[in-house]
Amino acid sequence: SRIRSLNWIAVCAGSHDLKSSYLGSLKKMVVDKGLENRILFPGNCEDMPAAIELSSIVVSSSSEPESFGRTAVEAQSMNRPVIATAHGGAIETISHNKTGILVKPGSVDEMALALKNLIENKELYAALSSQGRDRVKRLFTKKVMCEKTLSLYLLEFSKNK
Repeated sequence: SRIRSLNWIAVCAGSHDLKSSYLGSLKKMVVDKGLENRILFPGNCEDMPAAIELSSIVVSSSSEPESFGRTAVEAQSMNRPVIATAHGGAIETISHNKTGILVKPGSVDEMALALKNLIENKELYAALSSQGRDRVKRLFTKKVMCEKTLSLYLLEFSKNK
């Protein structure tokens, strides 16, 4: 609601537990803020690459730390800027203000400011998009990650000889 004056629509893709009251409380919050035409909950997405391709900005705002932060890496690999909560894997996969934006978990003000900056600043948008993609190609391809894992195993093996 803090960026209501800007041009945006948010799509909250993902599965949810139908027995949980969480989705209901989110939808109620959206209605209470007058954002029912701006925030959509389509449910599970079978084609995340297509969803990312249709997105302008990808937000990964988990309240609990994720071990790797795959959402951010996938979005960056597709040249999309990412805003994520600064914990867990996001700290490793995003270089703050270079390849994406990290916000304090639970900070509505920081999230709103990050969204505003990316929506309004085309230069920042372009820089984060391209630098994020470059970093993913350099550090997070399957080949690079397998090579790093194998070299770590070899290092440990040589220490134990």
